[in-house]
Amino acid sequence: SLVPQPESEEEQVMLESLGRPTQEYLMPILGLIFLMGNRVKEAKTWNLLQRFSVDVGRKHAITCKLMRQRYLECRPLSYSNPVEYELLWGPRAHHEITKMKALEYMARFYGKQPQDWPEQYREAVEDEEARARSEATAMFFFGSI
Repeated sequence: SLVPQPESEEEQVMLESLGRPTQEYLMPILGLIFLMGNRVKEAKTWNLLQRFSVDVGRKHAITCKLMRQRYLECRPLSYSNPVEYELLWGPRAHHEITKMKALEYMARFYGKQPQDWPEQYREAVEDEEARARSEATAMFFFGSI
């Protein structure tokens, strides 16, 4: 199944807070952003959502909801006329979802292995290591929370 299954109670609460069907589109969108260099034109995101049979009217509602919930950020591209937008991971996505989870999701989506994207895989491993260091530092200073 391409709908991400929660691996922990905390992740289940996060997914439930999104509400269906929006949660079904979070990982594909975040995965696409990560694969495309941590930013993607909004139109490419909509092309991806078409693969999930999302109609044009709902695409905008989905991205708007994910922006309101701070999973996505939207920035205008200064060089485009008419104005185009790019999507990036929002602060909530950075806090709650690892790059490795997004990469593993996209690997399943495309029937590949995470290592098939060497640059993104390296970045995801570095992200995992940084998170582990951060958690270890927090444990050192604050103990078990």
